[in-house]
Amino acid sequence: IPHIVRSVEGRDSMDRRFYEKHYTKVDPKYFEPIVEGMWQSVHKEGGTSRTAYLPGLDVCGKTGTAQNPRGKDHSTFLSFAPKDNPRIAISVYVENGGFGASAALPIASLLEEYYLTDTVTRPWLVEMVKQKTIYTRPMENNGIGKLFEGVDRWTVLIYVLIVLVGFVAILSASYEEGAESIFSFSHFYMKQLVWMGISFAVAVVVLLVDASIYHKWAYLFYVLGLLTLVAALLFGREVNGAKAWFEIGSVRIQPVEFAKIATALALARVMSSSSFSINRAGDLFKVGLVICLPLLIIVMQNDTGSGIVLVSLLFVLYREGLNKWLCIPVILIAVLFIFSFLFTPLTLLVMLILVCTLSEAMMNGQWRSRMVYLAALALGTLLLYFGMLLAAPGAMDLYRCLLVVTLLSLIFVAIYAFRANLRNIFITIGLFLTAMLFVPTTDYIFNSILKEHQQNRILSFLGLVSDPLGTDYNVNQAKIAIGSGGWIGKGFLQGTQIKYGFVPEKHTDFIFCTIGEEWGFLGAMLLLTLFCLLIFRLMRMGERQEEPFGRIYCYCVAAFLLFHLLVNVGMTIGLMPVMGIPLPLVSYGGSSLMAFTIMLFIAVRLDASTRQYSFR
Repeated sequence: IPHIVRSVEGRDSMDRRFYEKHYTKVDPKYFEPIVEGMWQSVHKEGGTSRTAYLPGLDVCGKTGTAQNPRGKDHSTFLSFAPKDNPRIAISVYVENGGFGASAALPIASLLEEYYLTDTVTRPWLVEMVKQKTIYTRPMENNGIGKLFEGVDRWTVLIYVLIVLVGFVAILSASYEEGAESIFSFSHFYMKQLVWMGISFAVAVVVLLVDASIYHKWAYLFYVLGLLTLVAALLFGREVNGAKAWFEIGSVRIQPVEFAKIATALALARVMSSSSFSINRAGDLFKVGLVICLPLLIIVMQNDTGSGIVLVSLLFVLYREGLNKWLCIPVILIAVLFIFSFLFTPLTLLVMLILVCTLSEAMMNGQWRSRMVYLAALALGTLLLYFGMLLAAPGAMDLYRCLLVVTLLSLIFVAIYAFRANLRNIFITIGLFLTAMLFVPTTDYIFNSILKEHQQNRILSFLGLVSDPLGTDYNVNQAKIAIGSGGWIGKGFLQGTQIKYGFVPEKHTDFIFCTIGEEWGFLGAMLLLTLFCLLIFRLMRMGERQEEPFGRIYCYCVAAFLLFHLLVNVGMTIGLMPVMGIPLPLVSYGGSSLMAFTIMLFIAVRLDASTRQYSFR
């Protein structure tokens, strides 16, 4: 039974029962499954103690988390090595350290490695221990000053500056000379001012809520988000062709903006599970389900642009360890799906086979066998094609022959993957089959589901049609407005393209044109710099989180902001197709402003819960 070998203050300083040796009477055979479980916890992919793995040392370990209702949970890690004839056994307990794997495990693992090898080969783990913040007493929540203890003030300041820039731009874009009253709430800028006040108040409320609520209720928020999307689809008001709005009096609410928050929370909850492994097929399916359910409902609302925003969460999956050679085929298949109407079915099938096979070869490093597989596919297809020409001319073309041979080959590929324990091959197979199901539907989606203006935008973006006074008008006028601003702009309320109505949606989707024309290149770059700083702060907040939930959520917010920024600015300068995505915190709209405010300040609150405690 574990006992204290030596006390720093001497044996007289403690009860003798703590240092006397006692022996258990339990039969050793009952320890075997426990030891095996501790060994697997370290050596198996997805094990909670995987970080403690040391090549050749046969480490066994078990993490533990003791719930603490008055503060942060306590962190524990028990370990010994080697497995059969242990030379060291160690137990580390860190009060208020969080999960066992986040605080106690790194300390114990480094001590074990140094004791057994006299070296430390993982400087990143040493740095992780050095940067770990452990608190000894909770924040005293009395007084307004204490309320904001731990809040990242730079992030809040950048947020306020961006919102103020947006208000000034909306004021300039919607100001009417000769209006009876500039303070009338019929003006867009006055409505935005009200939404700003509401959003600032909501931000304070978000900071007041205990941070654990966002983790505890993440799934509830997600279900509510899905229900509001379905309700909008069934009972909502149609605006600009999208049935995605609730209208209460003169106020319109777009639930998709709030569904993004719920999706980010649910994704963080799923991926922060101690047993989660991003490269395990089952766990990857859960992630795909969390992202795709709201996406499908949003697409059914005919709000494709808002739905595509959820695809940006692929960046979060990559940050959390998704194999890059799995990310690449997902992106390429998505591109093929969007532009598949430009290719023949045979060309698409060949591209899919090449993308999936080469990506899988990159993942497993087995190039020769994969090249043999491609050669076998080609040979089998040709034999079937010429055989059918002789037996039944015209019955099967080259595309159908390749499809049949490929699908049959997947049976043997699956058997090989199972025997070789190459589980990521199953993910690639699933990806290929999913693509085969959806890519052929692109023609139907393009011609039957997308509205005429959406079809024209895609064709115009690809350069297949030219319509300067129709589809291309918005983008052309936007580029003229931005270009005419020069280096320093024309000045506040002096933008002619904006003032005389040449640029449509100048206060919403094309508000960047207002900034570019009146503030010039320097003003536009200042705004982009503020956005980059905000995204950087979010990523930094994510990296200093002690728990995976906070880190993943912060990266979700950063991904949403980055995607909105790239698409909105890109479509105003002709680099992206027009898809109705607002510039976050800047474009006119109460739903967008409030949703991004809540989204951002949840991240700030999660970060504050980490920073508000420190060594005293």
